[in-house]
Amino acid sequence: MNLRLLILIPLIGILEFAQAAPQATALTIEFKDLPQLVSEKNKNIEAARLTERAAEARTGYFGRSFLPELSASTGTESFTTTTRDEQKASFWKLETTINVFNGGRDQLEEKSRRASHRLASLDSKVAYHQEIANAKKAFWEIVALETILEHRREDVKENSRYISSARRRSGAGQATQSDTLQFELYQTTLEGEVRRTEIEVDVARAELLAMIGLPGQPIELVDKNFPKVSSELVGETSSEKEGISIPIMRLKEAEAVAQAEYKKESRWWVPKLDVYTSYALPQLSEEYDRALFQEKEFALGFKVTLDLANGIESLSDSKAKAFQARAIAARNQHESLQLTSRFNSLRREISRLADLLKTADQDAEKATRLLRLTYQEYSRGAKNGPDLLGAFREHEEFFERKVLLYKEFHNHVAEMQGLRAAATELQ
Repeated sequence: MNLRLLILIPLIGILEFAQAAPQATALTIEFKDLPQLVSEKNKNIEAARLTERAAEARTGYFGRSFLPELSASTGTESFTTTTRDEQKASFWKLETTINVFNGGRDQLEEKSRRASHRLASLDSKVAYHQEIANAKKAFWEIVALETILEHRREDVKENSRYISSARRRSGAGQATQSDTLQFELYQTTLEGEVRRTEIEVDVARAELLAMIGLPGQPIELVDKNFPKVSSELVGETSSEKEGISIPIMRLKEAEAVAQAEYKKESRWWVPKLDVYTSYALPQLSEEYDRALFQEKEFALGFKVTLDLANGIESLSDSKAKAFQARAIAARNQHESLQLTSRFNSLRREISRLADLLKTADQDAEKATRLLRLTYQEYSRGAKNGPDLLGAFREHEEFFERKVLLYKEFHNHVAEMQGLRAAATELQ
């Protein structure tokens, strides 16, 4: 007994401390604030923006390629031959090389880097709009699950009332014990659904927090209900003008990168022309006499270079880049068809869901009214237990169907708005 007390006393102290500790303030989230939250905290968007800045830093290559290449070297060496004694002397060299003509490869490299920068910029925009659309979907997932959870908790209370009513009727000989048993078994099912939905709510909250870059932060949604479907919203998403899509534009830029790389590699046979100048104190092993007498040398000239050793490899690379460019062009056409199909599909789905939602609220109200009437008739003995349980299940089914229809509708709207926002930026 004493050992149990020794174990329990510290645990009680820990629990009391945890209860007394201040709780983190819940973050209040409104649906309209999601773009700002995602833009400021989302790590995927941050990574995409940093990648864009890295690609931008690589541009300007063409201008830099004409800057002088300066090099300086110095050292000391010992030198001897079979006929001369060992000599030791210092050496140094200053050299400047200026690119005059590089076979057009520097221009193509600059073109490739600028296309890569545009590609990274488009990737950043794609990430931004995708993450906002995903955050909106996660938001509506929480709204749907919390609405269903609250309804299921009410159903547990309602079913408890049916259990009590069934027991009274069974005790009075107005119903069999099977009525009580079926409601008791259904109570177990409902309680299990409540626990499952609670976990789903926690998971959905964690997913939204990850998207806004605040993992572990308690949150409170301001918008706890789905907004009603408006004719303006349906009309906007049903418009035929989707414009140019960023996903298509990014494929075009990827194709431009591959084309520039292909052309650059295919010009391996064009020589390179450089102007150079140098001022040096030569090494003993190179110019023994001048180095020994500390004679400095100055040189000015130009040179033509043709890298034949890498010609075969460059030819192979140019063929590979050509096939890569063709592959990206083919993928571009495929993505264009898919995107057009997705736009049309979203239009049809949004219109279909809007039509279904016109009667969804009414159907849920009818199911609730049917349940109320069935319970009254059950209490009078005009209906039996299976009748009441059937009406109860229809009541749940139509309510959850309505909630899921609203969620699906607003998810499609979020996706369509993301695609349209991306297209608008390019117009």
